[in-house]
Amino acid sequence: MSLRTSWRGSGGPSGSNESGVRIQGRWEMRGGGLHGLWLQDARSSERQGPAIDEPYPEDSLRIVDTAYLSYADMRAASQSRRFWITGVKADMLFSDQQGRLWNLTEWLRSLPADEQVVEVWVRAGKQEQVPVRLIALRLPEEVIRRRKKRAKREVERRPREPWRPALWTTAQARVGRPAAQASFALATR
Repeated sequence: MSLRTSWRGSGGPSGSNESGVRIQGRWEMRGGGLHGLWLQDARSSERQGPAIDEPYPEDSLRIVDTAYLSYADMRAASQSRRFWITGVKADMLFSDQQGRLWNLTEWLRSLPADEQVVEVWVRAGKQEQVPVRLIALRLPEEVIRRRKKRAKREVERRPREPWRPALWTTAQARVGRPAAQASFALATR
């Protein structure tokens, strides 16, 4: 029996990936331990399967990539005392406290130049309006300088529309305690 009959691969040229296994697990940071090892076909979506379907314990904090957390997931987790921290997509839409609809890039540009750390409650999504804590830290000048230099090299190497390096690093979160400072939230991403 070959592996390709048990574990379907992701495809690829000339059958180069006929078999493959995706392994998902969770690391419990407080006590230190691996929970679950869920196996699935490599061609299965990372956003589906037993690791995603299995609920997280109450009062847990999930540090997750934006691709794995929908607005519906955010709302459900928040209502069931399951907390999360994730990145923010540059085109994210949200409403501020006054009800004005913003996209993230436009909002960050509107902040005063001397603003270094911003933490505000907003409602994420144009229709979804999920209450989230939006956290932004202005990057240090040295980091911005390095990113601009790298962006310039990339454009010289492969001419295309210039990439504008980010001046901020951002996260959105729903955490249980105010002790979760902005720097912690962003450091865990």
